[in-house]
Amino acid sequence: MNYKHWIAIALVPVMGAVMIVAVPIMMLLRSGSDASTSCGGPAVTAPAGAEVAPTDPSVLAGKQTEIVRTIIAVGEQMGFSDQGIIVALSTASQESGFKNYANDGTGILAADQMDVAKSLNYPHDAVGNDHGSVNPLQQQYPWWGTMDELMNPQIAAVKFYEALKKVPGWESLPVTVAAQKVQVSLYPDAYADDEIIARRLYAENKGASKDAPALPPQYDKPVSGGPQDVGDSPVNVGDSFELDVADVLCGGGAAMDCAPTNNPAEKGLTPDALRVMRCITETFGERPWANIGDRPSGVDRDHQEGRAVDAMMTEGDDDYRTPAGRAKGDAIADFVVKNADALGVKYVIWYEKIWTRSQDAVGQPGSWGPYDYPLGGNSTDTVAHRDHVHVSVYGNAAIAAPGAGAIGDGNARLPVDPGKYTITSGYGYRSNPTGTGGQMHAGLDFGAASGTPIFAVTGGTVTQASNVGDGYGNCVVITTGNTETRYAHQVDGAIKVKVGDQVSAGTEIGGVGTTGDSTGDHLHFEVRVDGKSTDPMPYLQAMGLTP
Repeated sequence: MNYKHWIAIALVPVMGAVMIVAVPIMMLLRSGSDASTSCGGPAVTAPAGAEVAPTDPSVLAGKQTEIVRTIIAVGEQMGFSDQGIIVALSTASQESGFKNYANDGTGILAADQMDVAKSLNYPHDAVGNDHGSVNPLQQQYPWWGTMDELMNPQIAAVKFYEALKKVPGWESLPVTVAAQKVQVSLYPDAYADDEIIARRLYAENKGASKDAPALPPQYDKPVSGGPQDVGDSPVNVGDSFELDVADVLCGGGAAMDCAPTNNPAEKGLTPDALRVMRCITETFGERPWANIGDRPSGVDRDHQEGRAVDAMMTEGDDDYRTPAGRAKGDAIADFVVKNADALGVKYVIWYEKIWTRSQDAVGQPGSWGPYDYPLGGNSTDTVAHRDHVHVSVYGNAAIAAPGAGAIGDGNARLPVDPGKYTITSGYGYRSNPTGTGGQMHAGLDFGAASGTPIFAVTGGTVTQASNVGDGYGNCVVITTGNTETRYAHQVDGAIKVKVGDQVSAGTEIGGVGTTGDSTGDHLHFEVRVDGKSTDPMPYLQAMGLTP
């Protein structure tokens, strides 16, 4: 598989240790901070330092106590109140068990995190692999700072307090809520059981700043700087083919395009899932949402990979246990099915029934049928999907009609001759080499022998015909109206067109190669509508082409 040309979707930081949960758990985010459960399943693995947060400070080792005192000292030196220091201690307890974590670099990493394993060269107490997280507070390298800064517990604490200071009204928030505002964890309530030990540790070590080293001069100043958005991982990690979510939410043609909800539950969703969430909200009003989180591996990975949302029917007039709530759920489910193409919907489950668009899901394609939870039957309202409307999507497959004139003179053709290629990678979410998801391939790859001719799919104007050093290698870009097609990784010397040329569908424009960020000979074919990436497969199929 070609792991280049991935769209880096913002990845929410997940803490590193294990917490055993006795009941099925799933993050349910509202517009506020409370949480509930959805989509039943077995116990899940949560992050952080101890299986159960200790309440007795005597269980901590000497190095752990040193980190405790460092966090307290920094808070005191920066002028934070007791509440702020307890928030910091609760966070470090949950995130690391007061251990200075290095990272071996074997987890899911963004392009600028690939050297996170150099943290192993710094003093550390434990080793993890949660994305780019390091140190007692599991801060994402390099977005929270340099490695020298982050592997220094004193400076890591400074950065936490700087971020906390930016949370509006943090002093009046519950400890677990304030901590979550900084960390943006998939487990928003995880810090609550750490407050007990945090308060005991603070009581025992208050005044630690009296014999602590002074803050380095560059940090011994009023709180400023810090992450632009507290806790967030940057979405666009640098290369031009790694796009922000905003750049793949095409919304043109027949694809639905509804206003953002400003709900934190949008974080980490694919474009189609965002469409579903936003358009349900716009049509039916605000409600709780259950989105990213763990699911039984025997079902699917839609929720884990941002390709599913659950519209909860649990509150007020929308309560599924009332006739009005049941009717509202029916209306939401029918709305999603009616607009399935425009929303990129794969299947819908509601009240013991499932609707699916094609054979790639349980049920009868194109109609509602009975739903039985595959791992144990409809034993509860949650697993039977009576308390929520579940919508799974393809990722970014909502129909977006080509721009005016995109079919040229009414003709279109595949970019490589049939029989001379194999589709080696499609558009959508891909597991990385560790077997976990979270990133999306931005095009359609045609594997073929080096030099195999490449043809223009539609007519248009050549707006690039060279290697501009952006990872695509030798690349031809053809623009027609608001639609741009890209033909990447061409072999050296193969490009047959130049900028400004007018081409027709079927014009030979180059040859297959492996230049740029590529792992083997193939054509990376990409489509952008109004500057936003869209799935090449439905784009081609809309013109009668089936790769």
